[in-house]
Amino acid sequence: MLRKQQRTVAAEMAFFTFSSIGLLGEISGEDFQAGAHDSVLNVLSLTANDPLNSFIEIWYSVFLWSLFSSLAVHVGACLIAICRLRKHRVGRWIPIGIVAMGIISPLTGGAICSAAIAEPLPLRRKNHVAEEICCHQGAHYAEPYCSPIRNSIPDTHFLPHQSAIILLKMSAEPRSHLVEPLSARRIRALEEELAVYKRLHSAPPGILRHNDYDSGNQTRRAVAELQEQMLGLREELRKKDATIQHLFEPLYQGERAALECARSDLASLQVKFDRANQQLKDTEIQLEAKEIKVKELHNLLEVSRDNESRLSDIIQTLRDRVRELEDHVGSYEAVSNRGEYTVTALQRELREASDKIMHLEGRLRKQIEERDMVETSAGQAERRLADLISQLSSLVYSEDASDFSSQSVDRVVRKITDLVQENALLKGKLVTLNETLASTQLESKASRETIMRLVSEMNRDQKVTTKYTSEVENLRMERDNALMSKRDVEREVELLKERLEANQRAMDATRAELELRDNRLSTLDREVRINSHNVHSAATAFSLFREQLANILSSAYETIEPTEEAIKQTAHRIASSYRELVLRVEDYENRVKSLTEQLDRQLELCREQSQRVKRYEAEAYDLDNKLRSAEGELAAGDVLRDGFKTDKERYLRGLQKLGEIMKMDRISLDMGLDMTMDSLTARAEQLVRLEADALADRSTHVYNLQRKVKNLKEQLESKELHIDLLRKKLTGLEEKVHGRIELEKGHNNDLQRLHKLERLVEKYKVQLTDARQEIQNLKAQLLGTTELKMRTMEQRRDVEELVKQVEELEQVRRKQAHKISSLKEEIASAGSQTQEKQVVAENAVQALSSELRTTKNALDSIKYREKQLLDFRSVVSRMLGLDINTLAVPDYEIITRLEKLIKAHHSTALTTIGLEEAFADVEDGLVSELEATDPVVRRSRERSRRKAARAHVRARSLSPTKRDTRVY
Repeated sequence: MLRKQQRTVAAEMAFFTFSSIGLLGEISGEDFQAGAHDSVLNVLSLTANDPLNSFIEIWYSVFLWSLFSSLAVHVGACLIAICRLRKHRVGRWIPIGIVAMGIISPLTGGAICSAAIAEPLPLRRKNHVAEEICCHQGAHYAEPYCSPIRNSIPDTHFLPHQSAIILLKMSAEPRSHLVEPLSARRIRALEEELAVYKRLHSAPPGILRHNDYDSGNQTRRAVAELQEQMLGLREELRKKDATIQHLFEPLYQGERAALECARSDLASLQVKFDRANQQLKDTEIQLEAKEIKVKELHNLLEVSRDNESRLSDIIQTLRDRVRELEDHVGSYEAVSNRGEYTVTALQRELREASDKIMHLEGRLRKQIEERDMVETSAGQAERRLADLISQLSSLVYSEDASDFSSQSVDRVVRKITDLVQENALLKGKLVTLNETLASTQLESKASRETIMRLVSEMNRDQKVTTKYTSEVENLRMERDNALMSKRDVEREVELLKERLEANQRAMDATRAELELRDNRLSTLDREVRINSHNVHSAATAFSLFREQLANILSSAYETIEPTEEAIKQTAHRIASSYRELVLRVEDYENRVKSLTEQLDRQLELCREQSQRVKRYEAEAYDLDNKLRSAEGELAAGDVLRDGFKTDKERYLRGLQKLGEIMKMDRISLDMGLDMTMDSLTARAEQLVRLEADALADRSTHVYNLQRKVKNLKEQLESKELHIDLLRKKLTGLEEKVHGRIELEKGHNNDLQRLHKLERLVEKYKVQLTDARQEIQNLKAQLLGTTELKMRTMEQRRDVEELVKQVEELEQVRRKQAHKISSLKEEIASAGSQTQEKQVVAENAVQALSSELRTTKNALDSIKYREKQLLDFRSVVSRMLGLDINTLAVPDYEIITRLEKLIKAHHSTALTTIGLEEAFADVEDGLVSELEATDPVVRRSRERSRRKAARAHVRARSLSPTKRDTRVY
């Protein structure tokens, strides 16, 4: 008995020591508190299961223990032991316990009544006991001692006037159901969802994604999941606040130091929650702004594409018109053989066509300027688009941007090849024009030969008139004329051969042009097919996107049709529900802020101790964040380096393509960027110089042709003067002939000769008229040469205009090359920005997940600590005879009772030790004497030893949640 009492006293001392330590500060002594707690709870069971074997010793111990009201618990145990030893009925001790409640102390009476009720009694007797306790002492002291009744009596046996006991039964229910196990289960589910989301959607540090639209869906899905998580955390916080408010409403406002640490943890969680909510709002605002900007940029791109297609159609029509005019110019050689009226009509049409060409060229320049403005605006829009794509990427990684850039580069290269082909066509046209100029030169040469032939005929006529007497000379002259005609025919044959060769060359040039046009038509047909396929694929992708979006927005209870109106309606509905949730969250946040302000006013005593722990946790968290940021920066550096390598390779491939287009050898990768750029610039300068030299040669050739035309004009004027002199000589000869006829009228011998001469003169006059007609024809031909001169001037103008067009095309080519370089730079910058933003987004997701984990762990720890505190407080108050479930028991009352109990224990420790030693000596003497004299006592002694051996197994704890599975 004394040894067991020593154990109970030691257990009480340990309990009071650790409970005082736990009340002063929340230090990690939970195991010690639990051990002391359980040891105190087992005091009554140890004392009740080990009764005294001597009636006198029991009454003596009862007398001594009753002297100390603070340790009156043992009185009830001793009395029940006496009753069991003497086999008395326990019911008679119930009035004694009730009187002890009213007179001695509630602890003494309560212990007597609880021990008495634990005995096997009928139900009506137990009900009567409970009524008596409630009537005499009230529900405050009745609940701890009526717990055996509540555990043993079914609910159907309660009497109508036992409302106090029912209230005790309801209030004594453990309050852990207010904080549902939902929080831990929900937090585990959220962690599993986050892990699945990371496995599915997070990319390793070295891999990037470029799917623009899919990345936008992923970011929205991630935001929705984060919103659901935040709503769950808000609901848990609301429940936690409700439990805290429910638990601490009846407490006194000035004494809440025991829950200071929990409140500080709640404040830190609230700060983290506010920070996460603010970050969520910022990301949502940024997402909305980015979506608006993306839509605007898409609209601008569509408008620019439409303008570009319209301008390309206009340019194509103008080119067709130019080709038709060139065909007309090529057919002028055949038209020149027609009449004078057709030539003038064609000249008029040429003038009108040239005016139209000038007008269309002006319009073309305006359209080109507008196109340049649209392209600059599109470039700015693309830059802004790249800037916006770089900010979303956390949850979001696009592939459409890279595909679009490669297609644009291929399109520009194809355009350059088309320009080169057009330049080759223009060069072929210049060759045909040169051939036409050569044919005109040949025609002028033929006209010169005809003039020479006419001059020779005039000389021949003069010789015939001077030597008309000698027929031999006439025959000679006829022979000479035949020879001259033969030579003329041969010359004409040579001229015709030269014309045939020129026509053959012109036909070869036209065939080459036709082949080039056929090739171009084939390429255009292939591009049209590719564009139609792209349009079809884009339409199918858009329909698939709408179906996917409808599937994402649809739920198990509602299916959404894949139409734009249905998707918009669901989006509006989601946005309205989100706004309502935001308003609710703001209301809850305001309530939480007000509660936290009240708590901050009341929780100023234990902040110094909790700040150290917080500071250490913050330092560890900062170090963890720094480590994560450093890892993220390293991963971002690796990704950027890979991106720069790929951009460099693309840039070098583009330079190689430009070199191949400029007819250079393949550029080697070992040369480097500087050497390749120098070689390309040198090649471009060489091409410009060659073009300038060709233009200078053409200008000198045209100048030489002009000089030749001037010389021909001077020769024609000299020939006209010579013809005038010949006319004067013919008039003189006619006068001489008339004088000779008058002088020789008298001579009959010469009459016949005169008649012959007259006939000859008539013959010559006919020839002169024919010669004059020929001269008139020659003058008409000279007028035709003037028209040819005008034609050559017009052709020269056409050549100059074509040269201007070639220069403009060269300028367009340079602009396109500059735009290509700027587009490549923008694509590189956009790729780097997207990579950086993707890394930032991944870091943000990791930070959010870590914060969620910390909040979940903190919530679990808070719940566990709250449960421990509530259990500990209920058990301590129950041990001290207080009822915290029915009445508002402040903490200072519990502390004062504990202090009194500790003081009484210290004051009686020495006396109890002495009494225990005396009792042990007396017990040993009595037991030895009784064993020697009475065998019944010996058997009861052995029985008590067996019971004590069985009692070595520790009894169950009275805590509603904690159970000790250890065996002593």
